[in-house]
Amino acid sequence: MHRRTYLGAVGAAAIAGCVERVPGLGDSNTHLRPPDRTDWQPSHPIHGDPFPSFAVQDPLADEEVRSADIEGERSFLMTFIYTSCEEQCGTLVRLLQVVQEDAFEEGYEDDLDLLAMTFDPDTDDAAALREYGERFEVDLDAGNFRFLRPSTPEEAIGWIDGELGVPATLGDPGHHDHGDDDDHDHHHADSPLHYYIMFLVNERGITERAYYQILETPPADIIEDVQGVVG
Repeated sequence: MHRRTYLGAVGAAAIAGCVERVPGLGDSNTHLRPPDRTDWQPSHPIHGDPFPSFAVQDPLADEEVRSADIEGERSFLMTFIYTSCEEQCGTLVRLLQVVQEDAFEEGYEDDLDLLAMTFDPDTDDAAALREYGERFEVDLDAGNFRFLRPSTPEEAIGWIDGELGVPATLGDPGHHDHGDDDDHDHHHADSPLHYYIMFLVNERGITERAYYQILETPPADIIEDVQGVVG
């Protein structure tokens, strides 16, 4: 069965087989209620869909990060960046930093991982990623923030686009370009394209939120969702 068909089938089965929904809350697999938008049928996971597995190197810790090790233990927020993208990707890392700060203040720092995967590993070595994280005031020694670096750009795009279903392509790294689910006009044939997006995944490995308009999403909304998942 095709991955995207499988995701839809699993999500539908989970809803059909769950207990009666508590108003304002999720079902037996989720903590949050479904998002208000119901006409959105993207290729990537949304509320109630299983998140695809991954095993990617954390170059700062020099160890592999595996979703199988996170599942059953912690929830996570994941987004996708490259360090030569200053403004928009920097905003994504800053959002993770804001959540990290709240986690320390509210005492859930051990219940949530914050993951930023680069799809430009040729440029983004450990030194570049560390400098990028420090620029946006991430606590890189706290143990709950990780940069993920696939071995090659092809591996990165293969997982992000092929496994996760977030549109992303390779091209001339000097002409990076981006879009979102409501705007396909920014893509250029020679430009890498990825959508600015962030996923909130619960401790069961089930997607709670796919923030497809993440650059317009208030940090307070993300924090409220995270607290609803880890609380």
